[in-house]
Amino acid sequence: MRQRPPENLLTLLKELRLATPGQTAAVERRARRLARGLPLFLSVWVDALANARLLTPFQAAEINGGRGERLRLGPYVLQNRLGDLGFAETFEARHIESGAVRRLAVYRCSEDRAGLILEGLEQVVVASRDLPRGVLAPIEDRGGDGDRLWAACDPYHGRTAAEAMIFHGRFPPAVVLQIARAMMPGLVALEQAGLCHGDLRAATLTLGSIENDVTRGPRLPFPGLRAVVRPREGYAYLDLPPEALDGLAPERIRDGTPPNAASDVYALGCLWWHLLTGRDPLPGGDGLTKLQTAHRAEVGDPRLLAPDTPSELLAAIRACTRPLSNERPAGMAELAAMLGPIDPREPARLDRALRGIAGPIPRRRPAATRSSSLRRKQAWLGAAAALAVSIALLSLTFWFEGRPRAARQDASVASTSADQTAIKTAIKTSIETSARKPVGTPAETPAETPTPIAPLPLDIRAVTESGNRTRPDDGGVIHASAVTTVDMRTVPKCSTTAPGCDETPTESHRGGPETALPDWNSTREPVAHLSLRPGQRVWNPSGERVLLRVAPQGLLVDTPDVVFENVDFVLDEADGATAGQEATAMLVLQSPGITLRGCTFRATSHGVDAIRWIHPADETTAAMSLPSGAIVAERCVFARVEAAVDCRARGALALRFSNVLHVGVGPLARLRHLHGPDEPIVLSLDRTTLRGSGPVVQFDAFDERSVGGVRIETNDCVFALRAGEP
Repeated sequence: MRQRPPENLLTLLKELRLATPGQTAAVERRARRLARGLPLFLSVWVDALANARLLTPFQAAEINGGRGERLRLGPYVLQNRLGDLGFAETFEARHIESGAVRRLAVYRCSEDRAGLILEGLEQVVVASRDLPRGVLAPIEDRGGDGDRLWAACDPYHGRTAAEAMIFHGRFPPAVVLQIARAMMPGLVALEQAGLCHGDLRAATLTLGSIENDVTRGPRLPFPGLRAVVRPREGYAYLDLPPEALDGLAPERIRDGTPPNAASDVYALGCLWWHLLTGRDPLPGGDGLTKLQTAHRAEVGDPRLLAPDTPSELLAAIRACTRPLSNERPAGMAELAAMLGPIDPREPARLDRALRGIAGPIPRRRPAATRSSSLRRKQAWLGAAAALAVSIALLSLTFWFEGRPRAARQDASVASTSADQTAIKTAIKTSIETSARKPVGTPAETPAETPTPIAPLPLDIRAVTESGNRTRPDDGGVIHASAVTTVDMRTVPKCSTTAPGCDETPTESHRGGPETALPDWNSTREPVAHLSLRPGQRVWNPSGERVLLRVAPQGLLVDTPDVVFENVDFVLDEADGATAGQEATAMLVLQSPGITLRGCTFRATSHGVDAIRWIHPADETTAAMSLPSGAIVAERCVFARVEAAVDCRARGALALRFSNVLHVGVGPLARLRHLHGPDEPIVLSLDRTTLRGSGPVVQFDAFDERSVGGVRIETNDCVFALRAGEP
């Protein structure tokens, strides 16, 4: 007796135009064979339709899971799940009316943001109408369905660069140069249209072909999509996997700015570095570590892992990955000129190079079931091929076994005899050589008993000058007029540069010398404030150390990203703090971060902190924003100070110590306030020694409601704390 399919299944398949009622009823025999005597449940009918290739495995799984209605997304029906962009999923979809196949990116968001995102996507669609379809796969349509927003582009085939490296390893340098040159025409056209891609990384670069072009090459899908749906990235947006944060420019994390041409240029440098070496230049095992690595923007030389990198590509990567955006190439056209012109024969060469990497180009097949005669022919061909291979293997086996065993034995005996003769000759030569040696040679001298080495006294200069001496650059000089001794509470936030103080690169111009402090000695007046510019390096051009006497209220530094090198900070005690007053600090930091290389902090009295970090200085600003910052100390000594860092800053913070010695009486880091869940703290210690000091980190506040995370990373450290410390 014939059984009719469930009505709800027939209605769903008809609405989605996946199968007609007649096609569904025609698979009854398949369904009965799959059921094996059990009732024909809905899942059995769905499996039979998938077996007949009327449904894809993805569609069958969604219908069996009760999510069949979600296969419809606007005018499209989802056919297969293709991958994950990190912030959105990609699907192969078919237009219900026209039957055209498209690639869809589906992004989930709250309904209150959907309207704003759809407006941005509409602007991208309008601006992308005249873009070339070779390298780029621009957005052609967009829409929304509840909490799901979608963007559609032309289909393309192939593997992503990240997938290709999993199977084949890093790319040959010549192929990377060809890929880089092939990408530039599309990116130049994208920039001329007033758009930026916003998501250039190995997981989005596809190496394959588009539907109307069988030539394999780089394909960049959905340009401008991430810039619309995720205009900001940073420590407050840690909902993505680490690989989705590849190629983030440091200014996007530091300032929270949306993507632009400069950030795309930076991402290209990281992408090409990744293809050359097989690994991302800014690694990280989780989102927080990834952001902190990207924030530092310390991209190394790719020749350490790819020594045969072409010179044009090396120069382009170095220019693209500069930390300051105004030092990178001004646009895609300038970057394309650095890579050189495209040879007319390069597309064919790249196609041959990617043939085994990008994977085969899939052929479109009709959804109808193949005939039984074709299946029988294929089965006979497979059986014949297997039989031929088996006969060949057996013939080779019998041929090897039939060889004369005597010949093999003679060869084995001859080989053994030759080996024994060589060994005897070597032993005889060694004995004769030893006999000719005079008595008392080093070979016969007994080994001396090692003498125990006494511990060396503490030498601050040995620690701080152990690193390589910085090269003497022709930097500008801060004159005496740039240094004041006024009270730091009266110093304005944005101080002007004194005559002779050269500026570092800003957004308006590139390049510029660094800042120097020459001829400083202990006879100078105590310093309370320095007029600096963001990113300046304060040092002595002669390479000698600088003794900097700090005013009793401390040296105020309110300029971001300042670097102090080989500076000895000493607090002037002429007007020290009286009893009952709060402990002072040598360096009062009111900026997002600072870098100290080869510096020392020495206190001659109790209750003096080395660094007091207050950022943001305005409590209102701290409450309404999520700031971030980092203090980096390399080859530094903190001697007899209360705390190396008295941290009162807010937001996502990082304290990084490398080759540091702390012989103070207090902790290495003191945290003054409670950090919430969106204010993670990382304390990284590399070859750091605490001798007779307080704890590594001290919390001066506690609240069970505070769930902020503090992660401590250590490598080759020694903690010889004061007696009684935990």
